[in-house]
This record gives sequence, structure tokens and C-alpha cells, in this order.
Amino acid sequence: MSAGAGIRHSEYNPSQDEPVHLLQIWLEPNATGGEPSYVEQAFAEHQARGRLQLLVSPDGREGSLSARQHGLLYRSRLTAREGIAHRLEVGDNGYLHVIRGRVEVEGYGLGAGDGLRIENEPQIRFSAQEDAELLLFDLP
Repeated sequence: MSAGAGIRHSEYNPSQDEPVHLLQIWLEPNATGGEPSYVEQAFAEHQARGRLQLLVSPDGREGSLSARQHGLLYRSRLTAREGIAHRLEVGDNGYLHVIRGRVEVEGYGLGAGDGLRIENEPQIRFSAQEDAELLLFDLP
């Protein structure tokens, strides 16, 4: 969703019985104003297994959502002891958010809900200590 000139929104769990696990992520646009927009897309789970799957990009490449932002957003689902190395494309800055499980990044242990800010690093390496799901932001 891009608020552009102004959108009102709210999130809620329609289920009376099941809890919701919601991540609300705000990315600052590369230009202010613009028309409001909204898009919704399902991503196949298997495309994130053992690798980084591109979810958001400025140009919608690889089937990702297009956003008015120069950054990239990836997700990954790793099994225990599985690891990935990723060269940051946009800049030497990023943010890693662990959705579920445990990962290790350059000696730092992270659990569900933890995040790690990455500065002045051209590449990031991480490995799952147990089955894990995470988001990686490659930021300008």
C-alpha cells in the first residue's frame, strides 16, 4: 500500500479463535506525494526455501511487488544448519528481521522478533540454528 496523498487503513484479525501473526512494515518512499495505491499478492512458500526470495523492488522484477523505494525486501525460510551469504545490491546497509526460529549472523544470535541493523557491510552471512523464517531489507 502506498498512502500517497492519503489513505486510511486498519488491520484486524477476523477470526474469533485463531491468533494473528502480523508484521507491519513501513518503507519511506523515494518521493513524497503521488497517488495512493494498493496491491496484494501471494508468494509461493517453496520459492523462499533455502534461498532469498525477492518480495519488493523498485521495478517489480522477478515477480516482486513494485514500490516507490530504491530498497529491496527479501524473505527466506531455512532449515536448521542451513546458511546463506548475500551481497547487498543497493548499498552497504540493511536490516535483518527474524520472523520465526533462530539464526546466527557473524557470531550474533537472533531469535523470533529480533532484528539486526547492518551498516557499511557489502555482504551478510547468516545461518539457521533451528528452522527459521526471516526478512532481509537491502537499503540505500
